Amino acid sequence: MTFEPPRATPGWYPDPQSAGMRWWDGRNWTQHHSPPPEPLSPPPPTYSYPVAEQNASTAGYAVPLPDPYRRAYRSRLVTRLIGAVLVALVSGFLVAGVLNNAIAVVDGSDESEVYVGLFVLPVLLAGFWYLAKLAAGGVATYAVYSGQSDPRVTKRTTIAVGSIIAGLVAIVLVVVAQFNAGPTISGSELQSELRGNLAAAEGSPVIVSTIRCPASRDYGDGDQARCTASTGTGSAVVFLVTVMRDDGEWHYTVDVE
Repeated sequence: MTFEPPRATPGWYPDPQSAGMRWWDGRNWTQHHSPPPEPLSPPPPTYSYPVAEQNASTAGYAVPLPDPYRRAYRSRLVTRLIGAVLVALVSGFLVAGVLNNAIAVVDGSDESEVYVGLFVLPVLLAGFWYLAKLAAGGVATYAVYSGQSDPRVTKRTTIAVGSIIAGLVAIVLVVVAQFNAGPTISGSELQSELRGNLAAAEGSPVIVSTIRCPASRDYGDGDQARCTASTGTGSAVVFLVTVMRDDGEWHYTVDVE
């Protein structure tokens, strides 16, 4: 039996003599043939992580992976958390160093290492702030695959907690440093004692009323002060005073520069 399409409808129809298609002009078969279509190849496989339910806060973030992967990511998350805590602790030490050096400068310290530390420590602190951001980013990345759906919140939280830890460490270290500083004598008190001691010294060319010591800082055991005075001839004298404390009393050695 030969297939013949309706005579009033031209178009492509299955060729009764081959496996392809053939044009029917409405009355007869023409010589126009179309080969059969090639079989469709299966699409290449695609791989993607599951995506959380779409909403304003979690759109596009991956949901937790299966247990074998989740365990691996949790171990990496713990490593990043430990790194973030260590960075925060070291940053606290650096902040404490900057504050202690600043206090020493305000007190009038003339030690060169204090000024060097005041400029070097902030540079190191900036480097550790960069490490803190990297550590917080690592925590956020691996927290996503361990159950947290929004890495931005995790990163901000990690930085905030790290800053709090660094601040607390710095406060404790500054308080401890000030507490362990021991007894001190003010610059004005040192100046008064030097005037009294030199006034009692026979043959001293120094006019004791002109003795001046830095009054803006305090001195502890082992500290040194540069004081100035005038002599009877009108010349200026600079002498280095070393402060010592023994048996609860202050003692001094004076070297003329």
